Amino acid sequence: MHTLFTAEFTAEHTSLEVKPAQRQKIALTEWAENQLSSKFDPAEVFIKDASWNPPPEGRALVCKSFLPVVCPYGKGHGIKKRLNLTETIVMVGDDNSVRLNCQHGSCAKSVARLNAEIRANQWSAYYDGQIEMAPPVRTKEQIKAERDRQERARQAKNDVAKIAAKPLPLSELSASSPVSVKDLTPEEMMTAHLGLFDPTDLLWVAADPTRVYSPSFRKAKEWISQLPSASVFLSGSTYKDPFGSRRTANLDQTRFCVFEHDRFGKETTAAIFRHAEANGMPLVAVVDSGGKSVHGWCLADESLLRWREFFLAAGFDSKAMRPTQPVRLAGGKRVEENKPMAVQRLLYLNQKAVPWKR
Repeated sequence: MHTLFTAEFTAEHTSLEVKPAQRQKIALTEWAENQLSSKFDPAEVFIKDASWNPPPEGRALVCKSFLPVVCPYGKGHGIKKRLNLTETIVMVGDDNSVRLNCQHGSCAKSVARLNAEIRANQWSAYYDGQIEMAPPVRTKEQIKAERDRQERARQAKNDVAKIAAKPLPLSELSASSPVSVKDLTPEEMMTAHLGLFDPTDLLWVAADPTRVYSPSFRKAKEWISQLPSASVFLSGSTYKDPFGSRRTANLDQTRFCVFEHDRFGKETTAAIFRHAEANGMPLVAVVDSGGKSVHGWCLADESLLRWREFFLAAGFDSKAMRPTQPVRLAGGKRVEENKPMAVQRLLYLNQKAVPWKR
């Protein structure tokens, strides 16, 4: 038996009238472990080290119990070294659902298919009398909401397919910028990008995207007065404690959400941003990462959930949308081994879309 971590459970269990045949039943957590063992090599999937850290408080991983695993689809993650092993778990939810949770966007479809299979197997095991708990029963309203979401996702994919046929040249995007970005120096780009925040906002800015603690916190006006150098990152949120960390517990306000796709190509992505803006998305900036992609900065207002849903359906990186995720700061110099230096250019700027800048 592999190391299993449990959490206090206070929610009421879902009650069903169906009474499965009487037999020796196994715990839901053990059944969940058997599900993965039947599909993947246990030696490659399960984490046996008892020192594995549980998810920190404030995260959305609320469950009765969980089993730390290595994502079976991890080859698509694209990162060799992980500093945090809490990113992938098999969780038994407070609602008795069993599912694999992985925070990497590259494996989302594979994880969704696996979870659908586990859900079906859980119902079969319940009616067969192997386990005590069935998955939660969804209401008609929940089923309708899911169907509506799927229809919106289908429409989003169709829209993106049409948009991709007409890429938007980056020069044309920049020419349409409400604030001129032509011939800006890297320092001016950086000042303009940081200037989207309120001067008193406490921002995280660092050359190393893995740095989560101070001294990477300063107010926006302080960063502008003493601009950072080299390959610099920031997040689209503000923070409360300058001596805290760049984690959810220290978040103050989510100012912006960032949308990024590194496989569409920059001009196709720019066309998608233009389409979204024309349909009501408050686009405030577009930044060339200096690599494969461009980043669209959207104001985090009441329309944000709609646009997150749209871009997720279109296959954009879910990790970039996290409030605490490090992304490229305009004007920074991207320096990588065996590659020429590239400036993270500011391609588009619309300060009028930011309420506190009007």
